[in-house]
Amino acid sequence: MPFENGLTYYYFGSRVLRLTSPYTRGTDVKVLQTLLNYLPTSITGPDIMTDGIYGPKTEAAVRKFQQYFRISVDGIVGSETYWTLGQAVGSYTGNTVFGSRTLRRTSQTADVSILQNRLNAKAKKYANAVGAPADGIFGPKTESAVKLFQQDYGLAIDGVVGPKTFNQLFINTFMGGRTLRRNMSGLDVYALQNKLITLNYLPAGAADGKFGPQTEAAVKNFQMAYGLSADGIVGRLTYYQLGIRGA
Repeated sequence: MPFENGLTYYYFGSRVLRLTSPYTRGTDVKVLQTLLNYLPTSITGPDIMTDGIYGPKTEAAVRKFQQYFRISVDGIVGSETYWTLGQAVGSYTGNTVFGSRTLRRTSQTADVSILQNRLNAKAKKYANAVGAPADGIFGPKTESAVKLFQQDYGLAIDGVVGPKTFNQLFINTFMGGRTLRRNMSGLDVYALQNKLITLNYLPAGAADGKFGPQTEAAVKNFQMAYGLSADGIVGRLTYYQLGIRGA
């Protein structure tokens, strides 16, 4: 069954999501629900149905997410909550929002860098295809990486990043939407920690979604091991190495 399953497409971050009557529906709600379910129940509670309908159980999971990460607890998904989910919108970005426009060969803006970061950090085969840290230029190598991703997730293999590809990117590539550093928190930090656990730079059970001193030390150790500046900041160079050194 396709992810969209009859839902109207809204790119993730395109609108404020809240409990309404009738309930708000759309692919962005389904992305939200899928991301909330990615996190452990200690953060968001029991898994919720990924039906693309913003009902009371989705609102409750959002409130738990907000409470855990110490942001405004209102059950409303606005720019602050999107940011903590790893998606920069509103005042959190001065650039084109990732997902807000189709990306294809010759595109050249900040949202292309996010695409490259997400692909690079996801897996070794995508990082190998992109071939370098993000540069914001959608060239033939990035196109090849997109095609590989599309093939893996059962999409039309055209190298064009449109609605269906964006949906799969949002629910399968959790890092790369923002630069991560000490004292940040969110879903992408949790994904980073899981990657560092897999690479044996953090102990099992250390993933809590909060970028504290233990995570910073692990990032620095990883950076030193692969010839990067050991600043503890996870940007385009570190995202690339996380992918290249992963599975």
